[in-house]
Amino acid sequence: MQTCPTSSVETGGWDLDRLQQQKDWKEHPAVVMIRNGLMVGLNSDDPAVFNTSLTWQLRIAIGKMGLSQRCIIDSMLHSIDASFIGENEKYLLRTKIEKYANHFKTDNKEMDKNDEKYPMFPISAERVIY
Repeated sequence: MQTCPTSSVETGGWDLDRLQQQKDWKEHPAVVMIRNGLMVGLNSDDPAVFNTSLTWQLRIAIGKMGLSQRCIIDSMLHSIDASFIGENEKYLLRTKIEKYANHFKTDNKEMDKNDEKYPMFPISAERVIY
């Protein structure tokens, strides 16, 4: 499954909680799908139409949806696996992503205990709006 958090809001594909008059991003369909074991890729849909970027979608995923860095890495790898590119290109992309992720990997046992294999990527969630 591919999803763009911003476009799911702006198109009305995911509506706010009418009782609370706000969004509980932790209940976004992408989070629910991930919790239920589906392979989910995050994307930017149409950046020119939705005035967004993949970086912005990852900020929402981390800052609002509460997804771990491991979920983000898995999402990127799922997107590669589902793509229509050749196996060679998939291998090269997977290798680059895993190399980048391993650069931030830690031996911190406290983090590992919480099933968080990667410290926060250098993506700030402070400016996430919604």
